[in-house]
Amino acid sequence: MLSKSTLAKTDLTVSRLCYGTNMLGTAIDQAGANAILDKFAELGGNFIDSARSYGDWIPDAPKGASERAVGAWLKGRNRADFVIATKGGFFDLRVGDYRNRVTPDDIDSDLNESLEHLGVDTIDLYWLHMDNPETPVAELIDFLNEAKAAGKIHWFGATHAAGCPPVAVRMIVPSGARHRPSIVTFGRGSFGLKRSPVATTKPLT
Repeated sequence: MLSKSTLAKTDLTVSRLCYGTNMLGTAIDQAGANAILDKFAELGGNFIDSARSYGDWIPDAPKGASERAVGAWLKGRNRADFVIATKGGFFDLRVGDYRNRVTPDDIDSDLNESLEHLGVDTIDLYWLHMDNPETPVAELIDFLNEAKAAGKIHWFGATHAAGCPPVAVRMIVPSGARHRPSIVTFGRGSFGLKRSPVATTKPLT
């Protein structure tokens, strides 16, 4: 059975392996997705990661195919048993929008679509998928805190490429934000199982 750890400075208890669902709903159909997630849960896995953009590069797939596949599977499960993470602020691949979308308005749009696709009221852990140096980090933190206060997300953080974590660094030392929350950073890895970001949690004080 997979062991579990509590992410530092949060109330999230997660399996030490997180299942990345990039291929669900596209290369892996719903039946296959159900079988994989069933086995992951059977082995003690409870940490599932997706992204608003996953699957949007497949023209005939539904928008948000990965999140939809996870959401369909969740309908037959006890929601409280799983920690659901997803990401927003990436390019809008479906319409060919390659501008930097890490802005409060674009993240708001992605977040609301993710909630709909996943069929949940709250996302346990919401990642910013990339950085935008032109957006003041205080604006991002304030927006994410507002989303948290509204019950749309529980915790938030940032993904980053190994050795190049600009948004994570900017969030750890924000300038002008009204609040300074704890965040979690997570290095991007390969598709499928990935190590949970227990060791990289960085509390703000």
